Amino acid sequence: MSSSSSWNKYSHQVTIVMVVVVAAVGVPTTSADTVGICNGESFPDGDAWIYCGFALLNKLIGDTPVKKGGWYDTEDCADDTILYGFRWADEGAGGCLHDAKNYIAYRNCYHRIGGQAWAKGCYMRFEEYDFVVGEIIV
Repeated sequence: MSSSSSWNKYSHQVTIVMVVVVAAVGVPTTSADTVGICNGESFPDGDAWIYCGFALLNKLIGDTPVKKGGWYDTEDCADDTILYGFRWADEGAGGCLHDAKNYIAYRNCYHRIGGQAWAKGCYMRFEEYDFVVGEIIV
C-alpha cells in the first residue's frame, strides 16, 4: 500500500517535469541571438530548423506588430513575403505543407531545398506552395 502510494506520487512528479521540458524546448525564440540566415548571414550549423527569414522577421517585429497573414514590403524580400508565424520546420525532402495557413513565403532569400546546399532563390507565393517552410506558433 505504502510503496504503491509512494510510486504514484513519484510518477506524477516525473510527468510534470517532462511536460515542462517539452514545452520549453518546443517553442523556438525569435530573439536576435538565435538568428542566422539571408544575405550571407550564418545559421546554426546542422540545425534542423530552416532559418531563412528570421532576420527579416526580427526586423519586422521591431518595426511593426506581426499579425497572422498580411503582405509586407521589405528591401530583402520585395512584395512576396507573407508572415503567418515564427516557427520554422525542417523541409526534409522538399515536400509541401498542404495548408496555406502554415505557409510563409519568401522571395530573394537564401533557402535550403532538402539536403542540398543553401542557395539564392524564391519561395512560391502561398497559393502555389512548393516547399515546407514553416508552421504557426501564435
